[in-house]
Amino acid sequence: SDGDGAPDVNDAFPQDANESVDTDSDGIGNNADTDDDGDNIPDEWELANGLDPLDPSDAILDGDNDGLSNLAEFESGSNPRNGNEDSDNDGFSNIEEKLQGTDPLNSNDIPSSITSWIGILLNKNDK
Repeated sequence: SDGDGAPDVNDAFPQDANESVDTDSDGIGNNADTDDDGDNIPDEWELANGLDPLDPSDAILDGDNDGLSNLAEFESGSNPRNGNEDSDNDGFSNIEEKLQGTDPLNSNDIPSSITSWIGILLNKNDK
């Protein structure tokens, strides 16, 4: 009845000619919604990084296998397609940290083998 071409039975906003779909059922039509799938990642960022702005499940995926979900990559400002990034600027790539079991978003959590090596060097310098 709003003239948008979508039958009212299929129109989430039958009184709004600018909207007919609300993928995440948040009451905001997809045309005005900046996060159509409700995964807390803006549609624009999803499109720019090869994700699907209509699929909330891609937020938990880890396309570059660096231990950070796409949502964590968005939140930290890192690239979800480059696991060699160092998101916490501690000198170890996200992938190196994942392999060592440390947190790639915590600069105080560094691989233990490196921690041991630093400890050895510090002890040698104390003697």
